[in-house]
Amino acid sequence: MSNAVTGQAAEQSAKAAPKKPAAVNVPPRQVKRTPPVTPSAQTAAKPPAQIAKLPAVAQPKPLAMQSPTSALDGFPGFNEEVEGADRPQGGSVIHGTLIKFTSEAEWVTGNGDEMSRERELIVVDIVRIVQKWVDQMPQETIIVPPGEKFPDINAMNEAAPQSEWREDLNGKKVGPYQKQIVVYLLDALSLDKLTFPTSTTGGGMACRDLSDKVAWMRKNRGPRVSAVITLSDKFMPTKYGGRQRPHFEVVRWIGFDTGEGGDALPAPKPVLTGGAAATPKTPPWNEVEEPSLKEELNDDLPDFAK
Repeated sequence: MSNAVTGQAAEQSAKAAPKKPAAVNVPPRQVKRTPPVTPSAQTAAKPPAQIAKLPAVAQPKPLAMQSPTSALDGFPGFNEEVEGADRPQGGSVIHGTLIKFTSEAEWVTGNGDEMSRERELIVVDIVRIVQKWVDQMPQETIIVPPGEKFPDINAMNEAAPQSEWREDLNGKKVGPYQKQIVVYLLDALSLDKLTFPTSTTGGGMACRDLSDKVAWMRKNRGPRVSAVITLSDKFMPTKYGGRQRPHFEVVRWIGFDTGEGGDALPAPKPVLTGGAAATPKTPPWNEVEEPSLKEELNDDLPDFAK
């Protein structure tokens, strides 16, 4: 009887169990594959469009400051006449400390600090330029080569649009182009660079006087001669009675002799404690005497009269 009961229980358990679904034939998942690109197809494919390169922008060429050991063509070629075509160039004309001569006859830096009139400065070079000013900023610098005349600045201003014209300090309408003369100097002790730009009548007279003296001295003593000057002023007659103008007082002459190919400036003097510069026993230049009257006259005499 127990066997019968066991069989019945097994039959009932089989009926209560969940039936397994019949197996269904499901096709495998189809994966779409991209066929490989053949070498020939790769060659024929067009490359992506390239972005056009922007044209190179020419950088302004810096204005080189010559050394006293070089032949400074700016002095013998100094010319204040106006004519000719311009030669646009770039770069800043200010090297080192900017110095100015005020309407109160004072020498000051660009920051307004007073310049000592006992400070000895070596004359390095003189450069004539024309600058175009727009919104009180120089937009173009034209460097006039030694021996050539200034370009026709009046014609250049007449060709400029009226929107670029401005008022000067006297309230007069002037064009954007302005003539300037720039004198480059070195401190005789520290060799710090200084720059004196001027566009005034008095400043031009000071530059012309200095240029004449340097050119005369180099004619008699060679191209490596430089003037040592101090900053001064001199009376200048005007239609309003007169005023002081800038003046470069030549205190002595020096010459550099570094041998063949020597263009380097003398090394700056070492700085001592407290900021004072050491004074060497032998300066890096030679003192040069002005030619005597006899020497000067002999230069102009024919050989048979010497």
